[in-house]
This record gives sequence, structure tokens and C-alpha cells, in this order.
Amino acid sequence: MQASQKEKIGDDIQSLSDSALMKSLEKGNMSALEEIYMRYGDMVKTVIYRTIPNVDTADVEDLTQEIFITLLRSASRFDGSKRLRPWLYGIAANKAADSRRSTCLHAALLNRHRVAEQLVQPPFTGSVDTKLDLRKQLTQAFSTLPREQHDVMVLHVIEGFKGAEIADILGIEVNTVWVRLHRARKRLFEQMTLSTKDEF
Repeated sequence: MQASQKEKIGDDIQSLSDSALMKSLEKGNMSALEEIYMRYGDMVKTVIYRTIPNVDTADVEDLTQEIFITLLRSASRFDGSKRLRPWLYGIAANKAADSRRSTCLHAALLNRHRVAEQLVQPPFTGSVDTKLDLRKQLTQAFSTLPREQHDVMVLHVIEGFKGAEIADILGIEVNTVWVRLHRARKRLFEQMTLSTKDEF
């Protein structure tokens, strides 16, 4: 095949929607898998890093490859009416959680310090010491959340997924997502309020 023909095929693949890429992948088109990796490879690696504390780069690469192989094998089960990103996120999260358990890594699902820093949104007008203290309190409060509340908070606040997408990822009802978010926010507020009272 001439170089110009290869370039045309590459351009065609890049112009396809996620749904069309998955249909192409279902037919065994590995170029489609490469394009999906280009679009979502970084997201998958982020899921792994957040799920498995202190994971090394080599393990991340191996697990990323395993996740995309799973995507290839399950292409026929993808519902083209839904978004690929949350579906792939769910695969990555499950694989990463399985890997964490199998290697006896008992740390939190996500790096809570990083989560806490992102939850403290600018602008913040207090002193540097006050800001650091607030982050510390928020980190401690976040660590008290039950796992189901912790997960929905991360998916909604940090990852930016909508309620229906979180429901798909976690395999729960949309109403359950909102109930867990409400309870998580209420618990965080209560913990932060108690922390503030303890200082006086």
C-alpha cells in the first residue's frame, strides 16, 4: 500500500465518531483500536494511577494494554447509543481495582490528597497556612466517606461525569447516584464543621 493511501486511511479513522470506531473495532479493525487509544489512553492511565497508590510505570503500561485488549474483546457488547468514555472508564476502573486487590495493595481507591486539592477550588482568599490547613481537614474528612459515596464524588466532582454516566459505570440506578452524592456532601460538610469547632 502506498504512503498516500495509508495517510488517507488514517485520516478516515480520525474522523470517525466513537460509536463508528467501536463498530469498526468489532469487525477486527486494529486501526480503530489505535485511534481509541490515542483518544482515551491518558484517561485510562489516570484511572490506574488514582486507583493503585504507588504503582510503577511498567505496571501501568501493562495494565493499560490489558484494558484495551478487554475493550477489543467486548466491542460487540458496546451500545452505540451511549458514550464510549464512561463505558471505557468503567472497564478501566474495574480492571485497576482487580489488580489492586490481587497485589494486596490496600490503600484508598484514589489518592485522597490529590482529590482533596482539586476539591478546594480557587479563588481562595485566606493565608497560605489557612489554605493548607483547610486542605488537610478536607483530606481527613474525605477519608471518612464510605466507598460508595467516595466513588460517586470522585466520578462527579473530579472526572466530571453526569449522573446517568456514573450510574452506567457503577451499575446502579441514577437516583442512587444522587442519593450517594447528597449523603457524601452532607457528611463532608459535617466533618468540616466539626473540625472548625474543634479549633476554638
